[in-house]
Amino acid sequence: MARTTGAASAWQVVPEDSVHNLPFDLTRFVGRGAEVAAVTAALAEQRLITLTGPGGCGKTRLATRIAAEALGRFPEGCWFVDLAATGDADLVPQLVAQALGVREQPGVPSPDVLTRALRERTLLVLLDNCEHVVEAAAALVHALLAGCPRVRVLATSRRSLGLPGEIVWRVPPLLHGDAVRLFVERARNRLPAFSLTPATSQAIGEICRGLDGLPLAIELATARITVLAAPEIAAMLSDQLELLAGGDRGVEPRHRSLEAALRWSYDLLDDPQRLFFAGLSVFSGWWGLDAAAAAAPADQRPLDLLTVLVDQSLVVAEAGAGAGGTTRYRMLEPVRQFGLALLDEQDAMADALATHAACVLALTGQAATGLQGPEQLDWLHRLDDAEPDLRGAVATLARTGDGERLARLGWNVWLFWWLRGRFSEGRQAMEQALAGPLSPQARARAMYVAGTMACGQADYRTAADLLGSSIRFANGAGDTAVETYALSSAGFAAIGLDEQERGVELLERGVGLALSCGQPWAASFMSCFLGTVARREGRLDRAEAQGRRALDLAESVGDREGAAMASHLLAGVAMDTGRDADAAAHFRDGLRLAAEVGDAPNVAFCLQGLATVDADVPRAVRLFSAAEALLSRVDAGGYVSAPDQEGMRQAVASARAGLGEAAFSSAWASGQDLSPGEVLALALDRGPAREGTDPDGLTAREAEVLDLIAGGRANKQIASELSISVSTVEQHVTRIYSKIGARGRADATVHALRRGARR
Repeated sequence: MARTTGAASAWQVVPEDSVHNLPFDLTRFVGRGAEVAAVTAALAEQRLITLTGPGGCGKTRLATRIAAEALGRFPEGCWFVDLAATGDADLVPQLVAQALGVREQPGVPSPDVLTRALRERTLLVLLDNCEHVVEAAAALVHALLAGCPRVRVLATSRRSLGLPGEIVWRVPPLLHGDAVRLFVERARNRLPAFSLTPATSQAIGEICRGLDGLPLAIELATARITVLAAPEIAAMLSDQLELLAGGDRGVEPRHRSLEAALRWSYDLLDDPQRLFFAGLSVFSGWWGLDAAAAAAPADQRPLDLLTVLVDQSLVVAEAGAGAGGTTRYRMLEPVRQFGLALLDEQDAMADALATHAACVLALTGQAATGLQGPEQLDWLHRLDDAEPDLRGAVATLARTGDGERLARLGWNVWLFWWLRGRFSEGRQAMEQALAGPLSPQARARAMYVAGTMACGQADYRTAADLLGSSIRFANGAGDTAVETYALSSAGFAAIGLDEQERGVELLERGVGLALSCGQPWAASFMSCFLGTVARREGRLDRAEAQGRRALDLAESVGDREGAAMASHLLAGVAMDTGRDADAAAHFRDGLRLAAEVGDAPNVAFCLQGLATVDADVPRAVRLFSAAEALLSRVDAGGYVSAPDQEGMRQAVASARAGLGEAAFSSAWASGQDLSPGEVLALALDRGPAREGTDPDGLTAREAEVLDLIAGGRANKQIASELSISVSTVEQHVTRIYSKIGARGRADATVHALRRGARR
């Protein structure tokens, strides 16, 4: 069972050659020239700047533009972390670590791990939406600034972090001229024939003044331009602002203006649409039509309701950006918070959260099967999108003491938690379930998941105890599926405790049970574990037999992850028996499959294996170097399949001696600088794709631009390398994102890696 970090970039880790993960602007940035210049200049002198202001004033958009302008000052990147993804303050360090590709370490607090990892790095961290976890964010920022002298932080929040040395930069409303330009720009996006006349100019001026120059409010107003003339919008908005003027005087005026715009959009809905809007606000990640169906009133058509909300700009739709090319949806955070306030007003929050948890539980029930078959990649992507809602459902079930359903949810997503390295989250959730009364089956499931997550943390003794209990409860409940998986993880834990004989016994029991009850997926990865142990003991015939069985079983159900592990095992056996050509073929198969699922450690292990059997010594050194760069950013210590790193170091030393210091250093430096796509092309010994055969329908130039994005180049750098204008690059990027369904550079980078794996 392999594991990686979240989908921040290729192989689920942030590569050092990537400059940033800043979200890509899908609409033109308007105004703010003075603010961008001033804050960018201030970053040269100050280590912590917080942009403050009301929701909807443009803090995030301004911050990402500033970070983009400052990219050249931070050779190791500008990294965006959206804290709106969680309401749990304890997860703040983990979200930052995930964005930066820093893995958690057993027994070491996350802030300490981050501080150690970033101590010598020169980078900018952009913490977005700090206000609801401000104390946790402030504590982490203080630790980073105190322990990492070359790290700088740009934060956005509705209030300051309250730290010494913090520069608080209050984001003002747009200048009137810029506000008008924003309205016209967005109106023309919706209605290309929109034109300025004396009447519309005056109305737009009234709208922008009435909305206090707040960007979100202006954009919401332009949503009506397809059905209302600008003077009509101005008249309706003025009525709504007047209606709300008698509200809470303790709220700052700009917040009342934003609330007026949101309230006005809400009041344009009919009663079923209003109920639907409020019910959807509990979904905090990207969601699909299943969420819409759950939130819709019983007598209404969800698709019709959703169409209205998208048209009203209350819901954002990204066509083709979800798993399998489906459309996905979300609410902008200020809009979502408005909906949550409505639920509180209506005393409907508890019911909405219960519906939300039921919807997430149903989604994960489908994922449990999908993650183990040919739709594995699509389900990984879908759960990536839904992860904030997964966390929300866990919180709801834990808060309401619904241990039965919490245990079921954990059972459904344990593999996702494992592959994404969410060991602490998964273990904590199951410990909460285990704290209350449970049926024997639910207790067996929760103990299995908690024990498996403990294995991921290398806490093998606790894992062995939990898994032993899980086996007993599962056996008593007659749940052969849980018993099978618990045997596999118990064997893994025993091997981690150097109890090889017991580990083999448990795994063999598990394989037998899996095969007898029709669970080839489980039998596949347990066979891999058995084969790895046999190879270490020198029983190569048995190791090869286990590897071939594992590969056959994985391929029979379309499991890429299992096939990657089996290919790596077979490559090792071939290498041990002097069959270097066979070894190289198996390593390449494993590399391609591991890259597809984002299994960073197994990607690195396959690179090392290929380098070991490569007769081209300079290329082998580049592969060794690329593998080391990757392993330095991930925790692969708990992998049963990890090769002997001392042997790898000896192979590198031999290559150094053979090449000479100068040639070796040149090849090693080259390997460190390879982009994900370049690493795969080098390792798989492939040339560029032929023109006219692009699998995504990209032109040759678009394919070039995508490769440069994956290599971490900013638009200006791409323009320089290709000798084209920045605006031309932006047009290429827009078309590329549309064709491949990417929502930003991180998605594009992962897609480029998978394109490489498919060639």
